[in-house]
Amino acid sequence: MTETQFHHPLLGKFRGRDYGTTIEFLGLKYGTLKGRFSPPVLYQGAKGDIVDATKPGPASPSPANGMQMEFSLIQQALPQPDVQQSDKECLNLSITVPKTNAVDLPVVIFVHGGGFSIGSNAWPQYNFRRLVELSIQEGSSVIGINIK
Repeated sequence: MTETQFHHPLLGKFRGRDYGTTIEFLGLKYGTLKGRFSPPVLYQGAKGDIVDATKPGPASPSPANGMQMEFSLIQQALPQPDVQQSDKECLNLSITVPKTNAVDLPVVIFVHGGGFSIGSNAWPQYNFRRLVELSIQEGSSVIGINIK
């Protein structure tokens, strides 16, 4: 894995993870919350800065053993990242794109379930990289977006 930069004409510059066939942009903030039950405020971006999208953003509060509980559903453990939690800074996206031919592609969007109490796009079982890689191998590339 290496790092790569992407420039969007309206949103600015992003630094993501380049895996050869795919590029991941993690923890892209799309909103903030003033309080736990406040309406979200659309994030206006960091003007002129390069956004570091190489690591997941904060997750909303979830049970301490929530990731392990979900591993029992998929019947295997996965590497556990250190996931930070925040009740105000948790509105972020993870976007995985094919490295080539990323124009006019279908988009798969996933909003994790969890009964409003568990889950995060930072958890490994929700990572879209493998799905996007498989779509490339099958000749039907997709873009994967994971919302938190």
